[in-house]
Amino acid sequence: MNSALKYLPHESQQNPMLLAGIWEPAANDAPLSFSILTQGAVGVVASVHDRQPIVLRWADLPLWLSGELSQISPLLMPAPLPVRFHFVSSRVGNVRED
Repeated sequence: MNSALKYLPHESQQNPMLLAGIWEPAANDAPLSFSILTQGAVGVVASVHDRQPIVLRWADLPLWLSGELSQISPLLMPAPLPVRFHFVSSRVGNVRED
């Protein structure tokens, strides 16, 4: 794994990826809190990073939004992501670049 290299991941069929997340509504003056859930990387992602987001299938979206932990637990199992990677310039992510 070489953290100096920059990669652009994208879904292999060019569809938007649904990332599993959790959120907490704002209380008092606190901002909304949101986190993307991750798991240990498997498949092609493991050659780039040790973690990967949990990607949901579009068909599983209603189930995920139901919030029933006993039913959504199978969606949290490690699975290869349907992604491909392209190398990008090291200028990507550099705040000194426009």
